[in-house]
Amino acid sequence: QALRTLVNYSSISGALMDFQLQAHGDLQVLSVTNISARGDVRRHILEEHLVTVDRILKTITGGKFSPARVTFDYPRPAWASLYTQIFNCHVDFDMQSNAYEFKTSMLDLDVLLSDPVTARACQQRCEEIVGQMSSAGSYVNQIRHLILMLPCRSRNLVSVAEEMNISSRSLRRKLAMEGVTFQGL
Repeated sequence: QALRTLVNYSSISGALMDFQLQAHGDLQVLSVTNISARGDVRRHILEEHLVTVDRILKTITGGKFSPARVTFDYPRPAWASLYTQIFNCHVDFDMQSNAYEFKTSMLDLDVLLSDPVTARACQQRCEEIVGQMSSAGSYVNQIRHLILMLPCRSRNLVSVAEEMNISSRSLRRKLAMEGVTFQGL
């Protein structure tokens, strides 16, 4: 359930990529696609997200979760041995996809301290947020994406307006027409 939540709701967290979970024989493959960055930043984002997924899955299962293989679409870096130590599995580079593969049986592991009531409440809230995001116009989604791409110190109304080549007043007015405020984004 935790992986399905990641796949279904990662967009509301501001993730700079999409996740897909697919079955391939006795393996499940969590693929990372549509990465919104290039070069070293892209590699860093991929590494950070896959290591985070790995750490969360191992933590919520009491260390029982283990990947079968991790793949990256970029060339093998000089520090490749660290990947094997971190993921504790085989890691391949120069592959066609970025993926975290594991045996389907891992989906049956118990989640420590799971609470169905809290899980249901969180899922309902995620559904509400997804609904709000999809009801907002594509202009609002463009702005959200731009905000996520900017460095933290530049995530303000003036900087976003400058990036869009409009005045901050125009940006504020356009957002108001969509029924949202910059702070609300």
